[in-house]
Amino acid sequence: ILNHAEMSHDGRTWAQVVNKLQASKPMALASNLTPDMAQAIQQHPTYGGLFSAAFGSAQITPVRIGMAIATYERTLVPNQTPFDLGALTFQQQMGNNMFNQICATCHSGSLFSDGQFHNLGRRPIAEDNGRQGVTGNFADRGKFKTPSLRNVGLRNTFFHDGSLTSLQAVIAFYAGGGGPNTENKDPLLNNIPAMPGSMQGMLANFVSTALTDPRVAQGLAPFDRPTLTAQGLQPNGAQYGIGSAGSGGFVPQMLAGVPANLGNIDFKVGIANALGGANASLLVSLQAAAPGTQIQGIPIYADVGGLVIPMTLQGTSGVPGEGYASFQLGLPNAPSLSGLSLFGQWFVWDGGVPVAAVTSGAMFQLL
Repeated sequence: ILNHAEMSHDGRTWAQVVNKLQASKPMALASNLTPDMAQAIQQHPTYGGLFSAAFGSAQITPVRIGMAIATYERTLVPNQTPFDLGALTFQQQMGNNMFNQICATCHSGSLFSDGQFHNLGRRPIAEDNGRQGVTGNFADRGKFKTPSLRNVGLRNTFFHDGSLTSLQAVIAFYAGGGGPNTENKDPLLNNIPAMPGSMQGMLANFVSTALTDPRVAQGLAPFDRPTLTAQGLQPNGAQYGIGSAGSGGFVPQMLAGVPANLGNIDFKVGIANALGGANASLLVSLQAAAPGTQIQGIPIYADVGGLVIPMTLQGTSGVPGEGYASFQLGLPNAPSLSGLSLFGQWFVWDGGVPVAAVTSGAMFQLL
């Protein structure tokens, strides 16, 4: 939960996690709640109430958070695949035979994983040291944990970096002896026999279909879940207009992808692709500027009568395109504000243009 890569949040502490849960409304940004979840939240509309129902008191602690997550995850056992039920087609059986000869050394047991760490040579260790970053052990450089292959046919990216987008490409990668980076590369990759295309196809068929639980594919209990608002949001917020370039021809980019839900103490508005170290201002207003509004040739998208927040951009000073920053604004948990829209725009005073470089505008609807 504190891992910056898993949660996209640098430097988060357990105290911050606890504070956020205490201030947040459970599933506030979700729809299509499952009946049991909807009933639980109706009876206990706060996280404190839910923790009280589960543990006997409303205290929220890291240990209890971990226990709650683990207890839920233990209900997710995808054991109704064709493989588990002994219902393999002829092609799947042929693929299974190949799997046992080629893949089962690492993808073993009921989880189809040995639980160990291996270096496949995908990335230079200097760029991606893998397990070594956790253990500090030289022998772990470039190693990553063997994933389970259950339901792998439902995925659309593969490997820890998501760099391959089909199982056929994954199998071809192994058939070719793995990646090009040989330092600490696992010698097991040298023992994979050549596979003609027909064999690769049968192996892909087994892995993609015989290991998929239909309840997972169809979202049936216990694998049913709500729809999160973030799944339907635009990648970077509801933006409008076109920014203007600053030094080096770089157009500053508005970062507006954090949902503006009431009670969200981590709501942020960011900027990137600007001049490193430059002074900047974030304009936040209750109204958008009238279409076509300009000041000295600069497009204006938020009403200038709003709040102006000055900041200094991070990034290497004076280098175009490297400037970035974010402004964090904790939103009150006030139902009366639901539906209110805010409008924002960044201005960068980088000195490389006559007036300023600006981002597009963005609208934030409080949910």
